[in-house]
Amino acid sequence: MARPIKDEAGKLSERATVRMTPAEFKAVERDAVAAGLTVAELLRRRGIRNQREIIAQPKFSEIDLEAIRLLKRISDNMNQQAAALNAGVKTGKVNDAHAIAALLAQQETQELLREFFNHGSNHNRRG
Repeated sequence: MARPIKDEAGKLSERATVRMTPAEFKAVERDAVAAGLTVAELLRRRGIRNQREIIAQPKFSEIDLEAIRLLKRISDNMNQQAAALNAGVKTGKVNDAHAIAALLAQQETQELLREFFNHGSNHNRRG
């Protein structure tokens, strides 16, 4: 699913240049890296939003990112199953094409679930 389009008020279109000493910049950059943010986002949060304590953003391991990708694919397949069956319900009849589409999406979902759980158990054995 695509990211929603921001309205004009939500777009980051204006730019501000801030001068600082190299030591100040290194301190800001260090804080941004520690929080998992860009320097710009850190300064926005500290300056505009008056957020003094910046909580580090969660960092995902490769295994976490792979799990998220697999779960998204599983979710997409489940949506395809529902769409195929709902198309038949809306017309008042579920024909072979609707049933086959739902079945194929279900099979792929099962394969992805197997991959997801095998991937996690393989990772646990290694670590």
